[in-house]
Amino acid sequence: KLTLTELHCRLGHISPKITRCLVRNGVVRGVNLEEGPAEFCKACVKANPVGKGFPKEWSSERVAAIGDLIHSGLWGLSQVESMGGKQYYVSFTDDHS
Repeated sequence: KLTLTELHCRLGHISPKITRCLVRNGVVRGVNLEEGPAEFCKACVKANPVGKGFPKEWSSERVAAIGDLIHSGLWGLSQVESMGGKQYYVSFTDDHS
């Protein structure tokens, strides 16, 4: 038997509500889920800090063409390695798109 929190962690920290739904609808098979609420998940709290949201309107002119302005972000060092053994994630977003 697994607790909801254990399965939540094994499925990559998806929401407990969705985790329970996946088991109930047979998407996740072979799991005997214990009844009860989800426990507090420290990893989720650290990964989802509260901050200001994005503005509803652009405060400056957008760039004219793809590639004119690229935003990047780096996340890591993850305590869990990816299947390829990596522990960092980098993202690139084109401001034009």
